[in-house]
Amino acid sequence: MQQPVLAGRFVDLKRELDDEEVQGLLALSIERPTPARLEEVCQMYLFDPTWRLLGYAVGRDQVAGCIGVQLFLRGEAQVRHIAVHPERRRQGIGRAMVGHVVQAYGLRRLAAEADADAAAFFRRCGFSVESQGDRQGHSGRFLCRWEAEAPPAANSRP
Repeated sequence: MQQPVLAGRFVDLKRELDDEEVQGLLALSIERPTPARLEEVCQMYLFDPTWRLLGYAVGRDQVAGCIGVQLFLRGEAQVRHIAVHPERRRQGIGRAMVGHVVQAYGLRRLAAEADADAAAFFRRCGFSVESQGDRQGHSGRFLCRWEAEAPPAANSRP
């Protein structure tokens, strides 16, 4: 049974990208992380205004999780990275981070590309999950999509 979400707050991690703790979390969400790949990802968050990296801080500013999204037009975004510290998993932090970005950025659609473990997480968060099969040498990749429920039509009756 999932525990209630650990009390914390959301913080912008853009200025914290040189912190070892933040880089360690971010590396958990990068397939085959290398120092060069981690640096490339950090550069996207630093210099591309459509890329946002948020953290879930608990206690004395310990970052327990991070979520990175790329924002598009019309309330759409893609999860680029999501990770929760191994000791903080199964406490609702990942789900809270997904919910926060949907609310904070007024999203109507959110997508993510994921491995099997992450796809199961996104499915539990209400995403539809579609297998991408073998692609570019990566087996077991999935496209996960969430879409807000459409509001009732103005002329519809209950």
